Amino acid sequence: MEVRAATEEERRARDALTHSAWGGGLDVDQYAAREARLRGHAWARGAMETWLAVGDDGAILSSCESFASRSYLDGEQGVTYAIASVFTAPALRGRGHAVAMLRELVDRLRPRPRAHAVTLYSDVGARIYERAGFLAVTSLDRSLPAEPGDPTEGVTPLGEGEVRDAPPPAARFVVWPDAPQLDWHRERERAYAALLGRPRPPLAGARTEGGEIVFVGDLKGARLLVLRLRADTEQDARRLLRSAARAAHAAGLPRVVAWEDPLVAPRVPVGAVAPREGGLAMIHPLAPRLSASEWHVIPRGAWV
Repeated sequence: MEVRAATEEERRARDALTHSAWGGGLDVDQYAAREARLRGHAWARGAMETWLAVGDDGAILSSCESFASRSYLDGEQGVTYAIASVFTAPALRGRGHAVAMLRELVDRLRPRPRAHAVTLYSDVGARIYERAGFLAVTSLDRSLPAEPGDPTEGVTPLGEGEVRDAPPPAARFVVWPDAPQLDWHRERERAYAALLGRPRPPLAGARTEGGEIVFVGDLKGARLLVLRLRADTEQDARRLLRSAARAAHAAGLPRVVAWEDPLVAPRVPVGAVAPREGGLAMIHPLAPRLSASEWHVIPRGAWV
């Protein structure tokens, strides 16, 4: 097996295959248009690579994507590569192609400058990716219902284009998305709004003197996702989450989901916390001094 970069023509051909896995709510042409928009976003053009596992006969056995994200280890900025869209055609499954591809890809990424880790967010459990050397970490969701009201009350609203970079939290290791990566999530929102004719949330986030929240509408999944949350006090966290709940209501989204991030926002009795269904965080450390147990600040904005 050889793992190599895909051409643009091969990317489009994989779109036609992967529609069955990730194209829910969209027809094949709509899904291809969404994928083209996401690949064409400024952040993705610099961060994204599409990989193919090719057999000795030239047949494509499996594929995936990697995204180079900003991370910090002991205060030093580096790169963590997030793996996404791991796909093997149904007729080729059960033969270890995806596992072999990921093992080889990790080896390809390891010697790159300032490489900290490889991560992924599994929707199929941990077992298959554990075979490729990834380790699962605790993944919890905080969920709260949408509520009517003014989302700007008690906060400074953030419009699209007003989201800025923020310093990383005080943790030994953190993958901390920058503003362009957060806007890539918003490109997904923009794409679904255009393709499905659904309203978008009226805000991109909000600030208080002691915190900030950035969120995006998951218009396909009917929820508002908190991409990044920092709050110095319980009062800040409550006000910011209330703004998110009201923005969700304005867009017709019934709930808000935040990845529980105990070092970034105080624990507050708002909503319910439960083990995550889908998006299980997994990591394969590359830096020798990094262990999987040290990855516990995981903002939703780091997901790909």
